[in-house]
Order: sequence, then structure tokens, then C-alpha cells
Amino acid sequence: MKSEDRQRVEIFLKKWKGSQGNERANYQGFFLELCDALAVERPVPKGSITGDRYCFDKDIKIFNKDGVTTNFADFYKEGHFLIEAKQGGNAAKRGTAKRGTKTYDIAMEKAFYQAQSYTPFLPSKPPFLITCDIGSHFEMWMSFSGNYGGYGAREKIDIGVKTRYAQNLSRRKVL
Repeated sequence: MKSEDRQRVEIFLKKWKGSQGNERANYQGFFLELCDALAVERPVPKGSITGDRYCFDKDIKIFNKDGVTTNFADFYKEGHFLIEAKQGGNAAKRGTAKRGTKTYDIAMEKAFYQAQSYTPFLPSKPPFLITCDIGSHFEMWMSFSGNYGGYGAREKIDIGVKTRYAQNLSRRKVL
């Protein structure tokens, strides 16, 4: 990793790690800045490309016995991922729920099932289904076989924690 790349990521992590509060107020800024930190293209404004294949608040038309309901996926890129964001807190009444509590665990599990419920109504099933607690971690499920598995099948990635792979690269002076 080049020095400027590492610097962008470190600035992002310093700003967002441990943040808490309000998902609706923070999730778009968080993901836009994550795109910048990773040096990947930001989503274009919603409605500027037919089908909104890479956007925030992706319209998901849910067909059921009562008709059609429109729900919204927080962050979506067709053929790549669907992300449902939450934001916990370190104190009661701060964000989705207090991190580390049973209420919080239930909220994060519900986020997974919410995201999973959208996938049959997308043009194609994304290979990655992700929930994110802004400021804390990502939970990721892969579906190359057609099934994401249950909530327990997730991979958890803490924000700001180096993976074993990154630590090995760092020791070799690659990072």
C-alpha cells in the first residue's frame, strides 16, 4: 500500500472509528468517505442512471399478497453488494441500541434479515450482503452458491483492526 493510500485510510478511520449516534444522519457521509479512503468511485446521484445500479436508498419493490410495497436498501451496487447500515452507541438511547447489549445484537440480526429479504426482488442477487454498524464494524455474508446462510454465517470486520493478511503485508514492508 502506498503512503498516500495508507494516509487516506487512516484519516477515515480516525474520524469514524467509535462514532455513534444516528444512522440516518451519518450513513451516506460514512460510505462516501469510505469510497474516497479506498480510492474507488463514489455512487452517482440517484435517478441519474436508469435502474440506479449504484446508489444510496435503492428502491426495492416488494411484491406480496397485498400488492407492492417499496422499501429502500441503504447502499447498493448491482452485481457487487447490498449494505444495510445501523449505528449503535456506547450509551443507552444513543443510536440503534447500546453496543454489547442483547437489544443491540437483536437489532443487528434484524438488519441482516432485512437486507436478505430484499435480494429476491433485485435484478441479480449480489455476491456480498453486508450490514454495517457505522463506527464499529461490518458483518459480511458471501453468496456464490445462491445462499447467504443464516446470521451466524457472517464474517465480522472491525473498523480499524488490521486483518492477519494486512499484518503479514505490513511485516513484509508492503503496507
